[in-house]
Amino acid sequence: MRRFSPVAAFALVALAIAGCGRTPVSVDAPAAKPDAPKQQQPSPTNPRAPFQQPGQGAGQQDTARLLAEVSQAFAAMPGYRADLETTDSKGSHKALVKSRVAFAKPEILKFEILSNSDQASQKGTKALWQGGKTIEIRPSGLLGFAKVTLQTSDSRVKTLNGYTIDQINVKAAMTSLLSPQAQVKVLGNSQLGTRPIVLVDVSGATMTPDIDHQRIGIDLATKLPVTIDMLRGSESKYAVRLLNMTVVKPAANELTI
Repeated sequence: MRRFSPVAAFALVALAIAGCGRTPVSVDAPAAKPDAPKQQQPSPTNPRAPFQQPGQGAGQQDTARLLAEVSQAFAAMPGYRADLETTDSKGSHKALVKSRVAFAKPEILKFEILSNSDQASQKGTKALWQGGKTIEIRPSGLLGFAKVTLQTSDSRVKTLNGYTIDQINVKAAMTSLLSPQAQVKVLGNSQLGTRPIVLVDVSGATMTPDIDHQRIGIDLATKLPVTIDMLRGSESKYAVRLLNMTVVKPAANELTI
């Protein structure tokens, strides 16, 4: 069986946004990376260096307020539908995967690969993850009848750098963000497509030993994470962009493969 490393990418978002039960909100944004803050950012050689963009959330009190709002929104969300882009990077090798995802609490994630720059044949592959140590995969094409179950520790569902779903899912990113050990710095406002976001840099509580900080983009309308960039210095190891997100619990038939 071929390697399905992008699968981990999608599962990452499942738990990522495990919470928000307000009136359904659509995040209608084209697939685009967040613009880099125009002002000085933490140095790649010292990513934990203090930085606050004047007038955009600077100050410990504003940071604490933002984290409280994110925590509350995260806890309230019943589920979501979204378009997902992940970039899996190791050195000069980068794999861009696009998929359609549906997530419902407590931990049910279904996704379908729309394109994979590493393996074009994976288009149409579907997967179901329920937060445990296994993931179900239904290949595309003639092999679609042969659904298989893999351990999440299987190399075929790890990232290029060997991360497992438990290390890279958005729930893990939120655990880092809200950890008492986390050093959180507001970097300023940016965009995900046309959608305003605020970027925060998180260090001191990362989930993998080779990552020293994460840059997380919070949607200013929903107060939910829509971008995650896992970095070592200035090098991105794994990045997630959650596009066109609708906060709503998907129907049961949307959560099967």
